[in-house]
Amino acid sequence: MSWAGLAFQALDPPRRATHRRARVTGPLVRAALAAALFAFGAARAPRAAERLSHLDNVRLVYLERAPILAHVVELAARLSPPPPLDDAPLPRPEESGHAVELAGRDILLVTVDALRADHVGAYGYARPTTPNLDRLAEGGVVFDAAYSPTPHTSYAVTSLMTGKYLRPLLALGLGEDSETWAQDLRHYGWRTAAFYPPAVFYIDEERFSQLELSHLGFEYAKVEFAAPALREQQVAAYLDGAPADRPLFLWAHFFEPHEPYVMHAEHPFAGGPSPDMDAYDSEIATADDGIGRVVRLVRSRRPGAVVIVTADHGEEFGEHGGRYHGTTVYDEQVRVPLVVVGPGVRAGARMSTVVQTIDLLPTALSALGIPRPARIRGRDLGAVLATTAKATDDGLAFAETDDASLIASGDRRLVCERRAAACALYRPSSDPLEHHDVSQGEPTELARMRGLLLATERDHGRYEGAGVAGWPEALRRGMQGDVQAAEDVAFLVGFAAGRDL
Repeated sequence: MSWAGLAFQALDPPRRATHRRARVTGPLVRAALAAALFAFGAARAPRAAERLSHLDNVRLVYLERAPILAHVVELAARLSPPPPLDDAPLPRPEESGHAVELAGRDILLVTVDALRADHVGAYGYARPTTPNLDRLAEGGVVFDAAYSPTPHTSYAVTSLMTGKYLRPLLALGLGEDSETWAQDLRHYGWRTAAFYPPAVFYIDEERFSQLELSHLGFEYAKVEFAAPALREQQVAAYLDGAPADRPLFLWAHFFEPHEPYVMHAEHPFAGGPSPDMDAYDSEIATADDGIGRVVRLVRSRRPGAVVIVTADHGEEFGEHGGRYHGTTVYDEQVRVPLVVVGPGVRAGARMSTVVQTIDLLPTALSALGIPRPARIRGRDLGAVLATTAKATDDGLAFAETDDASLIASGDRRLVCERRAAACALYRPSSDPLEHHDVSQGEPTELARMRGLLLATERDHGRYEGAGVAGWPEALRRGMQGDVQAAEDVAFLVGFAAGRDL
């Protein structure tokens, strides 16, 4: 494909419709859009677009609340992109130096589908949804600000298993050859087994063919929907045949909280904000039963095993006008519970450091004394987990959907709509629902966070070797949907056209 063809794709990347808010379409909208664009005027457009480029909060409101004006905002963003930001250095905390020593230990990783952090008792939820997870949390570290890189199971799970942001890599045609957590440990003598439902690869399945066929690198895989009791039996059967002289890496994924929500007779809830939320909490309690069963089983057979419990993403109940997941990067969809328990890990600690689920793989490798592969993007959390650790840093987390991106650090959350490069800044300590944009009052902080976001996105694909990793940065950003890359891509098109002449 020519440079011009690649640039055209970059300016208008394909969008997927799964789990999106419904958008009004048809002749009426097209007519209204045409009228709006006409009124915009060829002569006035550049000046108006330039003014709009400096009003992040206005553009963000138009995008989220006004479908017709959203198209105008997108056009304005292309006519006059917001001023470019200088590169900001990414936080690169020092490696822990094996702050936690887990050499030769068994590891149990448990993930729960669509489990938002604020519906877990250990995170302050009033309903008794997670008694088993809460008891587990008392003996380990609870991360209050842990984030999934994408609110879709397929991308979130594969990112966790590879230690990198898989969604932007796959959008660039990279990443499917990534080595996984199970493969890394198998090289060093671990036996590996996975127990998960086929729905893990439901979204964009064609992008994960290699990872799906290889069962994410696990040598043994039980791929089926299973209630907690059956899942316990399956893990028990595997443990019966596992060699006693080899360490194990086990992964179990519980699907229950995923919609459609079902009320379980053994875990009834009523009188909540909605029947859906009552059923959702019942599903969480059922998954928690599974957590308790598998943790007790593994601990009885493999004393001293490290236990990690987290989720692939959260779930929205209208907090920002949507339902379910996959549509936004606000906390209800991308903030997840994360509990780590094991020898050398501080017990009963709550950590405010911002972390992401892709940090778990490099953390485990460091603690096990296994060299870190060069292509991993997550960071080692050993110093945060260690009983001897002192102060913690602000940390960093990145998340994205087709249309939105998030950068989180310390007590700041920057949420940006890519179609118009419009951003809002939130401080969840005083605004947990992320409804009050403070960017106008904190312009310096807004610029700093936008610089962090840009630096993170510019790194995508840079360490993946061949292919588009060697392309100009503008094309890589454009293929990921970054409207701020439009001007640079246009320059490349003009340069290529002039060179061809």
